[in-house]
Amino acid sequence: MKTTDSLFRLAKPPEITKSLSKPSKIMTSKIFQTFCATTAILFSSTAIAQDATDPVGVVTLTVPAGSDAALATPLHRAEVFQGAVLQVDSSSVITVSGSPGWSLDQFSMSHYIFVKSGNKAGSFAVISSNTASQLTLSYVSEDLQLGQVGGLVNGDSVAVIPFWTLSTLFPDSSTPDGAEVLLFDRESSGINLSSSQTFTNFDDYGWFNGSTEGNDMPIYPDESFILRTPTGSPMTISFVGNVNMDINKLILTLVESSVTQDIRISSTLPIPIGLQQFIDPGAQGDGDEVLFFDNSASGVNKSSTQSAVYFDGFGWFNGSTNMNDFPVNPGEGIIYRKSGDNNSELAVVVPDPTSVTPLAE
Repeated sequence: MKTTDSLFRLAKPPEITKSLSKPSKIMTSKIFQTFCATTAILFSSTAIAQDATDPVGVVTLTVPAGSDAALATPLHRAEVFQGAVLQVDSSSVITVSGSPGWSLDQFSMSHYIFVKSGNKAGSFAVISSNTASQLTLSYVSEDLQLGQVGGLVNGDSVAVIPFWTLSTLFPDSSTPDGAEVLLFDRESSGINLSSSQTFTNFDDYGWFNGSTEGNDMPIYPDESFILRTPTGSPMTISFVGNVNMDINKLILTLVESSVTQDIRISSTLPIPIGLQQFIDPGAQGDGDEVLFFDNSASGVNKSSTQSAVYFDGFGWFNGSTNMNDFPVNPGEGIIYRKSGDNNSELAVVVPDPTSVTPLAE
């Protein structure tokens, strides 16, 4: 069972209130400080030493006035639960361990589960409803195959995490009047796709798409979007949240068989990663392309400033230029252009931050 992106976004509408070298670890203080200095990411040293919770971090980006920026969330909100799957009840329902005693539907459409261990580690699913200890799931990127071989099974570790929303990412108090966020659905086939929804910020009211309030509009952990700043109002954006210390998974697939597809993604990491370490698809990605955007440049509807094509056995190239170590930066959105010749689904496993190979300065 797979719930489409468009159906999920409309399932609970907000109220209308207004009309190449050996990989090395990066957790040594010297290397980690180097990452902090070069990417404006600050981590709590005491939090890093803790095993029970993910460390807290900050990623800061600046967008010129009157300009588009391709962005994504490099950090997640704090977990409200972490435990194990006690029982698989159906193809979409699990019972978790520990008898947490949740209120009925307190997570409905506002939280997701993130799988931390097992065959589906790195995947997520929307929580469509819940009881005191049961979670009913809706699938956006992939079916978690509950109870099946290769799927989510009893004993696998999961976390419950609130979605970032427009109002939590871009609070009215720090967002200029007239700023826009452009979201993209997952059901439109093709390339150079237009946004499916545009939300505008109004001072003292928040985010609206026409007369529909969008303050609680969720941002998926695996997607990227466009922030459009108003004329005369540059924005400095600070993403503050928890660092995912587990692997992450992106599912890249064609919407229509044999039709080349643009997919808006990000590395999901709070540190830079080389393109090939991020995505090395092998034969099933031969001919795929990645498009990069310059968020520091002024203007709207900007074209990509850099691209790379994948060649099986060689890696990523722009003409004769090797792009394998080209940095995919935290908080920046990119487009993965999946070739129509590659009909098979591509699962990208993003390494945890401690396994990322530092890029040469």
